[in-house]
Amino acid sequence: MSFILHRAGDQRFVLQSVQTGELIGLLFAPLPSESRRAFEYDFGSTQGRQEIINIADFPELEQLEFFAIDSAGAVEFERAFQSSSWAAVRSLFAAAAKAIAYHSPLKPTEVQHAGLPPFTQLWCHTPPNPKGTWKIPAWALWVNETEVWMGNRDGLILVFNHDGEPINQYHLPKNSRALAECEQGLLSICDDGQVYEFSGKLPYPICDARSTPSTYGDFRLQALTTQQGSIFTIDVYGNLTCFNPDGQMQWQQQIGVWQGWSLHADEQRVYVGHFKGITCWDGKSGQLLWTQTTPAPVLSGVLLSDRLLIGTSEGQLYSLEKAGNLKTQTTEIQLWGNCDGAVFACGLTDDASQLITADGRGNLYGFNINNQDLRSERLWKYPIQPGSVLNLQLWGDRIYGTTTDGTLICWQYPAGRVQI
Repeated sequence: MSFILHRAGDQRFVLQSVQTGELIGLLFAPLPSESRRAFEYDFGSTQGRQEIINIADFPELEQLEFFAIDSAGAVEFERAFQSSSWAAVRSLFAAAAKAIAYHSPLKPTEVQHAGLPPFTQLWCHTPPNPKGTWKIPAWALWVNETEVWMGNRDGLILVFNHDGEPINQYHLPKNSRALAECEQGLLSICDDGQVYEFSGKLPYPICDARSTPSTYGDFRLQALTTQQGSIFTIDVYGNLTCFNPDGQMQWQQQIGVWQGWSLHADEQRVYVGHFKGITCWDGKSGQLLWTQTTPAPVLSGVLLSDRLLIGTSEGQLYSLEKAGNLKTQTTEIQLWGNCDGAVFACGLTDDASQLITADGRGNLYGFNINNQDLRSERLWKYPIQPGSVLNLQLWGDRIYGTTTDGTLICWQYPAGRVQI
């Protein structure tokens, strides 16, 4: 494995994977006179300096020959979010927070806000964990006319009606991060590299999205969407893949970037939000149409009739023109709004007049969408407890969300329109 090294505050160094762009952990260095054998005896396996591709940029580590990797815990995440000396790695930690379902808790003074609209929780469900007391995060969510589907890190897929009554359940071999609907029914991606459909009694794999075998046995799929019979997936290694309804691969593009959490398609184009921005592709041919960088990784988004709204790891919302300029392979982008934390999820009301977002600090937001001058107007902010929403979808007057603590929640959409 190869790493990119970043300098953080408190004289710490953060390691990022070259292969996937993920936060790997913190560099843990030996004492100057410590042998590799003694260091490994105390701290486990080590890596060599040659595995850090930018080690030459850090003269203070000139004598470093080997190191261990220390996992990043809650202390490091909160320093990245709160301390100015950790600002250089804030986006990396915020993107990692969605990937591992880390919830940055609200301060007590932030939990209550005056003048909020009524926000009624109609029902919720947290699957029990038979293996222990730890939380099992849930990313996958899909809502249609009759059913609400959720999927969690253990591969558990649960189906409810809109009153919260359980209808069915399935179990995939590994984590499910996204659900989507096609003519055959519901589809789910899985970290075994397969796309499963649920028309029978057991989930059945219909697409194999693995471009290469994975060193760790997994092949992690990040996002899934469908359009006019085509099935699109994005994996953690930067591959955008298109399948036909029979599960046959039509084309695959290595988009050269990491962490594609946001994947959307319309009748003509496919839009991938990733660590460096947005890339747009022709849905039929797989040809690159335009690309647009953003100041921070893209974690969520929604499609409107003529533009794309995206949310980033630093809490900004941007508006992009969907068509773009094919000659320059660029598009127009403008800052549209902001949240207090990384924008984990976005959803549209049925009439596309309002955008609902969720951030990594446990807040939900409502924004008015003005289609004429591309302005946003924040209508309300609502803190939820516990956890943060990882995925959300609106259906009629309800908001559905899956959370970092593995709960599926159904709220009544606020009737009031209070701006704060």
